[in-house]
Amino acid sequence: MDKSLAKGLVNRIMRKLHHQFSELDFVVHGSHRKQCKAVLARCKERSSATLISQRFKDTKNWEVIWGEWVLFSSKASLNAPRMPIESYDKIAFDLTFTNPKTSMGAGVFFVELSKHSLVRLIMRCGHEVKTPSDLWKFLQRITRQLLFAALELSRYNSGANDEGYTLDEYKAIANGLSPQTQQYIIIDGFYIPLSYTIKPNKFGGVSRVVTVKTFMPEEYESSKRALENEKPLTPGRDFFDYTDVFPFLKNNIGS
Repeated sequence: MDKSLAKGLVNRIMRKLHHQFSELDFVVHGSHRKQCKAVLARCKERSSATLISQRFKDTKNWEVIWGEWVLFSSKASLNAPRMPIESYDKIAFDLTFTNPKTSMGAGVFFVELSKHSLVRLIMRCGHEVKTPSDLWKFLQRITRQLLFAALELSRYNSGANDEGYTLDEYKAIANGLSPQTQQYIIIDGFYIPLSYTIKPNKFGGVSRVVTVKTFMPEEYESSKRALENEKPLTPGRDFFDYTDVFPFLKNNIGS
């Protein structure tokens, strides 16, 4: 697909996500089990939502980890109100925790893709990506791998202790100066460089944001050079291998 058609496809995706802003917020009243069931149904019904993992399904501590692709902006803060579509230049997977023992549901961990990286993905993808549905299917297929790579990168930047970052660590990461903030992953024959940063959030803490910088076929010379100089991330296969990244998950012990 040429660049012009790829841009048109990305714009259609952005419009769909912007239209979803007009929908009522996803709120389920009732028991925690009812909430979990509603989340599973949402992940089946919406192309922009993905189920990541779940555990303790048959107990009162049933926990569902999921998320949705949402519009994102490089110019606005994480707390910015909804804006005109022209203000958004990215999409991001907003990792969400439906957990009976924490109120921190979403907005704490994002994997973002710029419009530019989406265009590159469409142009270079070996799969047939001709419609928004095709693109959503492809994103659905790689979302878990991207997320787990982002979690692995986040693990390298977890701070000196469980209480959070020191001031020097915060400055180094926020300014892209930490040597651990740049890594890459290989998915479906793509060399995918990632970068890590942190941003203030509405909870009075910081959210972790991992950026997919581009999608580049492994056979490209620049990809080959990177592969020669550094090993790719090797993320785990189970979300709950990363409870150290989210200490609050340790409070939810099944029975």
